Amino acid sequence: MKYRNFAGLFLMLLLFTINSAAQSEAQGELLTLGLENMDYPIDSSRMKMISAVRISKSLDELPLQVIVITEDEILRNQYTTLSDVLLALPGVVVSRPGTGELGETFEVWNLTGNLYTKVLINGVPVKPSVVAGMPIGSQLPVRQAERIEIIYGNASSIYGADAVSGVINIVTKEADRGSFVRGDISLGAGGQNYINFTVGGKGGKNDNILQYSFYGSKYEVSDMHLDYSEDSLYNPLNYYIGQGTEMIVGSDTVEASEIDAGLLARQGISQEDFKRTYYGQQYEGTLTMPAMQALGSEAHMLGMQLKYKGVWLSYNYMYRRTHSSLGLSPAFFKYNNPQNFWGESIQQFSLNYTKEFGKVTSTTQLSSLAYQMDNNSNQSLSRNYYTEKVYRYSASNDIEFSQVFSGNVKGKLELVGGLSYQYSGNLPTTNYLYTPFDKSHYKPFASEVSSEYTSPYGQFGINPIRFKNFSVFSQFYTTWKKFGFLGGLRNDVNDLYHTSILSPHLALLHYTSERTTLRFSAGTAYKAPPTSLSYQSLAFPITDSMTYVIAYTDNSLRPEKFSTFEIGFTTRFSSRFTLEQTFFTYRITNHLMPNYLFKAAIIDSSSDLDIEDIYNSEVGLWNNFSASVSTVGGSQTTLRFTNIVPSIKLNAEVHLYIQGRKDRLLNVHNLVEDYLTLAPNHTGKLKVSMQPTENFYLYVESHWMSKWLRILIPFEDLYTELFGPATGYYAMNAVANFSLSNQLNIFVKATNIFDERYGIANPAMLEPSLIYNPQLRRTVRFGLSYKMN
Repeated sequence: MKYRNFAGLFLMLLLFTINSAAQSEAQGELLTLGLENMDYPIDSSRMKMISAVRISKSLDELPLQVIVITEDEILRNQYTTLSDVLLALPGVVVSRPGTGELGETFEVWNLTGNLYTKVLINGVPVKPSVVAGMPIGSQLPVRQAERIEIIYGNASSIYGADAVSGVINIVTKEADRGSFVRGDISLGAGGQNYINFTVGGKGGKNDNILQYSFYGSKYEVSDMHLDYSEDSLYNPLNYYIGQGTEMIVGSDTVEASEIDAGLLARQGISQEDFKRTYYGQQYEGTLTMPAMQALGSEAHMLGMQLKYKGVWLSYNYMYRRTHSSLGLSPAFFKYNNPQNFWGESIQQFSLNYTKEFGKVTSTTQLSSLAYQMDNNSNQSLSRNYYTEKVYRYSASNDIEFSQVFSGNVKGKLELVGGLSYQYSGNLPTTNYLYTPFDKSHYKPFASEVSSEYTSPYGQFGINPIRFKNFSVFSQFYTTWKKFGFLGGLRNDVNDLYHTSILSPHLALLHYTSERTTLRFSAGTAYKAPPTSLSYQSLAFPITDSMTYVIAYTDNSLRPEKFSTFEIGFTTRFSSRFTLEQTFFTYRITNHLMPNYLFKAAIIDSSSDLDIEDIYNSEVGLWNNFSASVSTVGGSQTTLRFTNIVPSIKLNAEVHLYIQGRKDRLLNVHNLVEDYLTLAPNHTGKLKVSMQPTENFYLYVESHWMSKWLRILIPFEDLYTELFGPATGYYAMNAVANFSLSNQLNIFVKATNIFDERYGIANPAMLEPSLIYNPQLRRTVRFGLSYKMN
């Protein structure tokens, strides 16, 4: 159902859901799973949180836009992944299944959240330093969370370079008394199955109290139910069309957009010869449609936490695996082998000690983050001359020490100050390998691989590196009359990029009346390029004469710079109606972008592929474009209607998001030479639900988006001509819960109920990528939820 039909659907949905009830995004305290015990709305404005300012503050005291998703919402709405949570938030666009490298992806205010949003578990970062962006699947402990805190906008003054577009903190559940058990199991079409458990408790006397919890989950699906019917998306010629390539066909030179079966026949060229020449030796499929098969995904997670006398010990092991070709062009990558996968694990260990000294609280933290790609991770290349399957590997180890002091210094002035030191060892993603990487050849924090390591390319594409990052930060919070002030300053010194980065931030809250508050926020931030881009090296033969396709970069890359400004207000018109409004703008300079990617370079087969050989060839590079500028401005509106019909607990929320993006990207493909509108103008969400009886709860979630364009195809007429209409979409999800007892629930969850075929902008870091990402078709999942206190 296309966007132009949305108005009629919107009215139909309102009529259909007049007996529904939705929860507020920041509702209340922990409630039992038994639906007969639910009673809301609950005012969340006095909820305490720490991730925004590192000290406990109520939401209505913060001059920032903050949303808290409670345990109650997570349980009732059957959120099992972070993308489930983000899909319901204002100003966020989610792409599922996303890409092989990043997993499920999301955008916050037009910035790819995997790259620019800091993800924490209990306040501890979980993004490895080596990856391009935070990999997201079903491996995070979302179902085990007591709450999930989301801070919109620049938080770099406290959390550093990965917090340009905000912070997401997953706070796992602790026992408030006694013990608890929780678990879920569900099944769905396409071989989908999911199971999770959480066991926790609290014991001891007086000050000798031990809190503990253990949890885990496992998710599998053999067919993600993607749409492979669109030739316009998966046509391998799209790559050449986007590059403006001219092809030699018989005696003529023609543009790639003119190629079809009739033209080849008239020139006496067989389709098989053409495909072998331009698509590669390993390509399978027709001239315009590659061979495709059902693709699967899986993830699992185990975790524990112990708390005793101010000491907090936590451990999380997270693994995800998905198809490695997702988001990538069939001109280079194959889709017909379900065994191709991108797999990776993250192990997080953290030891915290908190001690109060009068009005000052000291928090000392030592954390370790170990990342490894599954060394059997592989991709199928259509253009590799010798073999279809090639292997990739990457690893990193991050050890971080931080010391934070916070407290009330004098009167209403509260200060936070601290420092952190991170030591990292990275093995950025390797070159394509013909056999799985032997993990014994690389040791944590090594500056080189074992001398026993061998490959057809020698050491090319093997770039172990070590680096350090030292930071100091401070923040203040104070009130004066009807004003609240929050300011922060952070300085990072990174020896990999030889930079010292200063990130200031200032925010103001004004209590205009008993029902209205105004907020202002401004700051600067920097995003340093990950080593996966700084040390990216690819080489593989595409003909028997040893022609290589190469991309190479080095640590001459510099951070991107962001300047941000927000203004907003919240008005409670009545106990049943609240309006939240935010206007924002940010400016990006010193862009980091690919330039002349994947051009053929002739390298002598006897060469060691040293740097001079590479630079003397025409190769792909990531570069900073200091003269380029991007400006994004937007408006985010939330209308919250609470307890509209008290007898059935009817609530509703409407999120409206309008934005404009203009880019001046000099020297990029020579196509983008002026400011052009490149992003969707409008997205929206409607959330309604009901609890008509004590045992039954229904939640309906609707999403829509106006047309959009991919950034490097800026001209709408060209986009429409080559790749089909750049239309918007409308989609709906729903959850129904029925309580059998205080402990046992049954539920059904339907995603994309109308089976809408639509796409989301593609944030793939690898190239060449698809024009857009097709989204999951209709899926239905049935399950049981159990809880015992």
